[in-house]
Amino acid sequence: MLKINTTTFNPQILYIADCYTNEPSIGTKHHHDFLEMSVIYSGSVNYNIDNQIYHLKAGDVLLFNPGIDHFEFSEDGTENTQIHIGFRHFSLEGYPRDTFPFKTSVIRLHENKTKFMETCTQLLAEKYHEKPGYDLMLKALLMHLIIYILRDADPEQLENNGFKLSTEAQEKTKHSSTKSSITWKNITPKTSRYPAYRKQCTSAQLIFPKFSKKKQASHQSTTLSKSAYHARMTY
Repeated sequence: MLKINTTTFNPQILYIADCYTNEPSIGTKHHHDFLEMSVIYSGSVNYNIDNQIYHLKAGDVLLFNPGIDHFEFSEDGTENTQIHIGFRHFSLEGYPRDTFPFKTSVIRLHENKTKFMETCTQLLAEKYHEKPGYDLMLKALLMHLIIYILRDADPEQLENNGFKLSTEAQEKTKHSSTKSSITWKNITPKTSRYPAYRKQCTSAQLIFPKFSKKKQASHQSTTLSKSAYHARMTY
């Protein structure tokens, strides 16, 4: 299993959103300067990741490292629910900060899939009920999700050793991790590409932070008519 330094393993949640789509739609190509985990909670959906098409179904997980271009599109007659989690302050021993060392963004779990999906259900319950301490519970549940992914990782899924940091670089990363403190206020449109969420993602479904209606509108992808959808996909 990939090693975690418990001193520097302190993920900061930027947002959590769950979105439902039941009609043809296509998102806007974008990327982030932080990590995003997207879980196909139910149904099926297509993703374009760095110009490669992936057909995904319930239980599939997407891990987007900073700078990875992606967008989703749904076809007529399909529906899906997804969970999107943006976070940073994440590091694994020997690898660059805020980076998952997998060869592909698409992760298909095996041994820990059931536990992973059960944890997703717990996360949604905490998110909606907002009981005292729910923000800490969400952070703990995100840690669970990350650990299940790492436990399930096959060595063949990982980048080669050339991706790892030198011993000197590792020490610098550890040192900077204990000093830096990044908050949502530091993330501005100039330094970050925000996710393009669908119309079904209302401001009430987003936390960390709860966006204003004006800002939320800029995050939505476009829901298209059937003819417009096919016209755009064949463009």
